[in-house]
Amino acid sequence: MQLNGRHEIYVEDMGYDAKSILKAWGVIKPVFERNAREIDFLHRYLKGDQPILQRVKEIRPEICNRTVENHALEIQNFKVGFTVGEPIQYVLRGDCREHDPEDRADEGVVKLNEFMNEDDKASKDKELADWIFQCGAGYRMCLPSAEGSEIPFETFILDPRQAFVALSDDYRRRPVLCGYRSRNKRIVNIYSEDRLFVIKDGKVTVKENPLGALPIIRYRHNGELMGCFESVIDLCNAINNLAANRLDGVEQFIQSFIWFHNCDIDSDGFVQLKANGGIKTKSPAGIQAQIKILSESFDQQQTQTLADDLYQKLLTIAGVPDRKASTGGNTGQALIVGNGWVMAESLAKQFEMEFSQPEKAFLRLAVSLCAQTSGEGAKLAGDLAISDIEIKFTRNKTDNLLTKTQALMNMLEAGVHPREAFKICGLFNDPEQAYQDSIPYLENARENADKITAQADNTDPVSDELMKMMSGLIENGETGEL
Repeated sequence: MQLNGRHEIYVEDMGYDAKSILKAWGVIKPVFERNAREIDFLHRYLKGDQPILQRVKEIRPEICNRTVENHALEIQNFKVGFTVGEPIQYVLRGDCREHDPEDRADEGVVKLNEFMNEDDKASKDKELADWIFQCGAGYRMCLPSAEGSEIPFETFILDPRQAFVALSDDYRRRPVLCGYRSRNKRIVNIYSEDRLFVIKDGKVTVKENPLGALPIIRYRHNGELMGCFESVIDLCNAINNLAANRLDGVEQFIQSFIWFHNCDIDSDGFVQLKANGGIKTKSPAGIQAQIKILSESFDQQQTQTLADDLYQKLLTIAGVPDRKASTGGNTGQALIVGNGWVMAESLAKQFEMEFSQPEKAFLRLAVSLCAQTSGEGAKLAGDLAISDIEIKFTRNKTDNLLTKTQALMNMLEAGVHPREAFKICGLFNDPEQAYQDSIPYLENARENADKITAQADNTDPVSDELMKMMSGLIENGETGEL
C-alpha cells in the first residue's frame, strides 16, 4: 500500500438539515473509508503484521524464513514515551488579571487539573498519543458527565478508523462537522454545532446538540497527517528482508547439497551415508570418484555493514536517538547533545505546537461545561479564560537535577515571579500546584531574606573597620594594645 499521509475531508460551511446531511455524508464517506483502510494497515503493521510474513521464495522454497524486526513499534514507543511519558498539565499563564483583587484564576487552574485527574486524563492522553503517532491523527470526544458524577465533563478517545472531522472548504478550514461510525457500519452519528444527525440504514433522525459546539476534536501529528514511522516503512521492510535472507543463508549453509561425481549411489546408500556419516563407493576404471558438499560461506560482515547503515538511516529520518554510548562523554548533557537527542527534542517541541491548538479547543469545551455546572469548584474552573491557561509538557525532570535546582534559586533571587520560575526550571509535573503549595514557604523565605538584609544595612561601619583591623593583627601574629 502506498502511503503519504491521511486525506483531509472538506464540506460546505452551511446550516445542515436532514436532507443536506445525507449529501454531506456522500462527500465524507469515500475519503473517510480510504483513511480508515490506511489507518488499519498502519495499525496492523505496528502489531507485527508486516509484508515479510507473505514472503515467497522460488529457489529452495523449503528454506524461507519470515522474520519481523518491529522497528515501527520501537519508534512508536520512543515517541510516545518521550513526549507524553509525564502527564500534560495546565498552569496559569502569568498574572493575566493581577490587578483584579477578586481574581481567583490560579485556584481555577488547580481545580481544572483536579477535574482532569478525576477523568484520568493522563492515561487518555497516552492512548491519544498512541493513535496520533501511529496514523497521524487522533480524536478526543468531550461530553457532559453522567448524572451523579463528581466532575462536569467526561472524555473519550475514539478509534480513528471510526471517527472523522470535516473542515470548511474555504480559506478558514474550520471544523464544520464531526462524527463517528459504529463498528457494524450501520449507524453514523454526525454533529454540527447545533444538531446531532443519526443516520441508520439510510434514514436520518435529527436531535438537538446541547453543547453548542463540536464534541469531537481532532489532533494531528503534522500537517501531512503522517504517522511517526510511515516515512520509513520501506526501510523497515528492507531490514526485515535482509534479516530473513541472512537466516536463509545460515540455514542453507547447514543444509547444503551433497554432490556425487563419477559414482553411482542409490537411495539406500544415501540413507546409509546420512546415518553413518560416511560411505564406500567405487568408480569406473581410470575415473576418479568425488563426493563433495556444495556450500558457500555467507559473508556476514559485509551484510552487517549494510544492516547497520539501513538502521542508522531509519533512526535519522524518524528522529529517534541512537542507543549507543555518547561520543561526547558520559555526562547527562553529552547524552542530550549527541546521538540525535537534540533532534528528538526539536521534533517533540514541534509536536507540542501541533498538540496545543486542538487542546485549546478541548479546553474551551471543558471550561464551558464547568460553567454550566453548579458547585464552587466548577465555577472557579468555569470562570477561566483560555488565555489564562498554558499547556505544560514535562520531560526529563531528574536529569541535571543540581543544575535545575540552582537555576530555580537563581531566578528566585533575581526577582523572577515564583510561578514563572517553577514553570521554567522543569522540576515539577504540575508547576501550578507546586507553586500554590509553596506560597507560605516562599513568603517565609522572603521575610528571612529581608531580615538579613536589614541587619546588614544596620551594621556600624566603625565596628566593621575595627573587625578588619583585629583580623589583620591576628593573621600577622602581631600583639599590642589598641
